[in-house]
Amino acid sequence: MNKLSIGIICMILFATISMNIKVNYVVAQTDYVENESLTSVQIVENKDNLIVYQVQENERFYEYVEESETVGGTIEVNIKKYEIKDDEKILIEEYVQQIKELNGSSLAVHSVGNGIDEEIIINLSNNEELKESRNSEYIKSKQSLRVANAFNTNSYWYISEKGGSYLTDTRYEVFSNGSARAIMAGNDPYYKNTKSSNGNFKVFQVYADSLRQKEIELTLIGGVIGIADAVIEAVRLGQVLNFTLIKTIAKKMGKGIPIIGTLYAIYDYAQTYIDARNAYRKI
Repeated sequence: MNKLSIGIICMILFATISMNIKVNYVVAQTDYVENESLTSVQIVENKDNLIVYQVQENERFYEYVEESETVGGTIEVNIKKYEIKDDEKILIEEYVQQIKELNGSSLAVHSVGNGIDEEIIINLSNNEELKESRNSEYIKSKQSLRVANAFNTNSYWYISEKGGSYLTDTRYEVFSNGSARAIMAGNDPYYKNTKSSNGNFKVFQVYADSLRQKEIELTLIGGVIGIADAVIEAVRLGQVLNFTLIKTIAKKMGKGIPIIGTLYAIYDYAQTYIDARNAYRKI
């Protein structure tokens, strides 16, 4: 068996695992707190210009329909969200997202609908601007955390547990005295002090650790983590998460359109980031 065959088998295995990702461990952690963002996704139809998928959020079911067309070099995506109730589909949200290639290495993305009106630029070449922005934010945040640690820490306290994603800077620290800190870049404030017993903090912990685990899984497929990072940045800057956006980013990065399992894994990773952000904001 040659290396190519082994690689294909690994990708198929990873895709199979990704399509059957479950979040039962999240449920176990959230019996005591309502988690409105808990999601399970099933893709119903996947064509070039049409993607239909159903999402379960707790005990409610929704169907998303993404229809896209290219006009004058701009991909226009119409996203409709339906609630499925008693075998009836009720339109509850509708978005329009325009994706335009500015040059060979960047995209302009503009989303409008349901109170959102955001336009951003995504650098897809080497993300140097993104890295500089994150480095600047990280340096400032580290300075703030040093001050907070100096103020809150004494000889009897120490960090007893920490974890989360360093790639998205979605992390947490638990101290020996029962206090805790949630950390999430791109939010104001950058960190929140709380108690380790706080239910929303516990939910945040689970999602932060899940992000880290999914990053490890995505690195098994060459180049995919770069696509996921660009998708996270788009979501972080206010864009609506959708499969068409993921496919467009992947294609423009020269990776082609991912197979269905990989496409789902990237979506699941970005959704986990959104879930972590929702939990963070409730702390």
